[in-house]
Order: sequence, then C-alpha cells, then structure tokens
Amino acid sequence: MQTLDSLGFEIGCHGYKHIDAVKYLETHSLQEYYNNEVLPALKIMDKINLHPGSFSYPYGMNNDSLDNYLLGYFKILRDITDEQRKQTTREIEDIDEIFCKKGESKVVSSLGIDVIFNIDEKSLRHALQRAKLNKEILCLYAHCPVVSDATGYQIETGYIYNLISLINEYGLNTYTFSELSATVYDVNY
Repeated sequence: MQTLDSLGFEIGCHGYKHIDAVKYLETHSLQEYYNNEVLPALKIMDKINLHPGSFSYPYGMNNDSLDNYLLGYFKILRDITDEQRKQTTREIEDIDEIFCKKGESKVVSSLGIDVIFNIDEKSLRHALQRAKLNKEILCLYAHCPVVSDATGYQIETGYIYNLISLINEYGLNTYTFSELSATVYDVNY
C-alpha cells in the first residue's frame, strides 16, 4: 500500500471488517460504527503512515446520517450507483449519478467495473464520450486486479490498460476521490 501511495494512488479507508453500515446501525449508534469499523482501520493505516482522506462504504451501503457523520472525518465518501444494486438495462452513459464535477458533492456515486459487472468497451466509450461532451468526471471503482482469468470482484490488468488508453484517446484526466472533493473553478477535464 505504501508503494501505491508513493506512486500517487489514493489509499482510502474501506472499513475494518467490511460491515454493511446501514444494517449495523439497526442495532448500534453512529459513534459505535465509527469506533468499531472505521477507527480500527484508520489506526492500522496510521501505523504505516497512510492517512486516508476518503472512505468507501462496504457494499456501497450508506444513508444521510452516516454521510453527515463520516464527513466529519473524511473529505469525501464513495458510494455505489443504485443501478448496480439491482438488474437494470440502462446504458451507463444514462446513469447520471456516476458523473460529477470537482467540488460538486462530498458523496460520490461510482460504477463498479469488476468482471462481475460485465461493463464492455462500447459502454465505457459511450460514458467517456458523455464525460468529454459535458465536461464531467466519470466515477469508477474496481477491486482486485489480476493478470488473467478474473472472476467475481476482480478486474484484469488488460482491462485497466484499455480503459487508460480510452481516457487518453478522449483527452480526459484521471482523479483520485479526494481530488474530487476540491472546489476548482477552472478545471481541464
């Protein structure tokens, strides 16, 4: 993680035990969630000199009270698009919540691109075209990169390289989630 951090990748917090926060709050307080799920992860990261500015909800499960509470500790929170919580036939360029502009929101919805989500190059192209046309940022996330034979919540490195090529082809920039939290008035998308 330190190597990735030194290369400019953002190392955010994703919790200690990967607990569904909304379910946890059915029987616990916000403070208990922070003390038992967030703080232990932050302490481990602090020991290796990593200080995350973003938090990604396990399973993308959040609500307004969680968001308001955790924004006291993080610059930005990452959620998932509701479209990936259920079967949908919508094209990804039509999922408004995964497109944003810098400083627009402190809670950002993202689209998972692991192999389980079956997002093909044509769909990525259309989404990147929309981002370019509207001067938006397309928010994506993935889990475990592997060289080949990705399954479930994995992504093949070739897919990532192809995505980077498409981003370059459209003349777009990449941002970490913490960079999205900054308000910038003259942004080169």
